[in-house]
Amino acid sequence: MRNLTLDDVPVTTSELSIASYEAAPRDLLLEVTPKNLDEALKEYRHAGFAGAYSGLNISGVKDLRFLEEFPDTLYLSISSDKPIKTGSLKSLSNLRGLHFESPGAGIDLSWFPELEVYSGGWHKGHTNFDHCRALRRLSLRSFNPPSGDLSPLANNRRLDRLHIVRSTITSLDGIETLEDLRLLDMAYMSKLELLDAFTKQEGRDCVVFQSSAPKTSSLLRRLPR
Repeated sequence: MRNLTLDDVPVTTSELSIASYEAAPRDLLLEVTPKNLDEALKEYRHAGFAGAYSGLNISGVKDLRFLEEFPDTLYLSISSDKPIKTGSLKSLSNLRGLHFESPGAGIDLSWFPELEVYSGGWHKGHTNFDHCRALRRLSLRSFNPPSGDLSPLANNRRLDRLHIVRSTITSLDGIETLEDLRLLDMAYMSKLELLDAFTKQEGRDCVVFQSSAPKTSSLLRRLPR
């Protein structure tokens, strides 16, 4: 994200939209901190859904209940050095992009039927990724599901980019259900051993696998078209 100002109001550019690679910033997020909370929300409320801001970049705010007032928010980034409760996100059914650095509880992804991009920390309570029918990009940190594989992410049929950093999974089982996957980028996978599900994907178009796991560091391949 880039820190900018718009009419003296602090904003950041969004990396949560599918078009975030464009040269000109397309979506601006209003910065919200404990110090400017009231002022920022007043500005966001005044701007309205069709205003200058596509969403909020929230940093260090523990109580997110104010989000229930803004169900039309498109993009939301939440960061904190401590886990934050997630229940207030339930009202944001219009979300297209969500970053949640330290979720203090699970997120039911069925709350966001239009979600295209999700990034953030993993929580064992995260559920229903397959209900996000528009999900295209998924980035997870500390992905440690009890199943030990990719099955919690199975059946995301439109997902084309999957990034995982730090994980205890031992196999890639579940990847075969990700029909549109084009990029698989995984790092710090100390227990990853079973690559059978990946190596069977010869019929897939240009799936890329990258890994810094000690046991698979030599594997870098691009499947044939």
